[in-house]
Amino acid sequence: MRNGNSEKGYQLTGFRPGKPVLLVWGGSQGSEEINHLIARELSHLKSEFQIVHIAGAGKGKPMGDPIGGPVGDPMGGYIQF
Repeated sequence: MRNGNSEKGYQLTGFRPGKPVLLVWGGSQGSEEINHLIARELSHLKSEFQIVHIAGAGKGKPMGDPIGGPVGDPMGGYIQF
C-alpha cells in the first residue's frame, strides 16, 4: 500500500483527490458486525470519507451486483468489493 499509485487507485475507484479514503476490510470473526456498522453509519461516514468496503460475498450492504465486482456510487463516496 505504501508503494501504490494514487492515479491508478482513483481510476479503479472513481474517487477524487481531496477527501480521505477509508478502507474497511474485515474477515471471519467480527466482520459481520463491521459490515452492519458500515451500513448503519454510511451516510455519516460518506460526509467525511470516500469509502472502499471489502466484504465477503453476500456479507456487505446489498448493492445488487451479481458479478462480484466493485459496486456502489463512487461519486457518492462509496464502493464495495
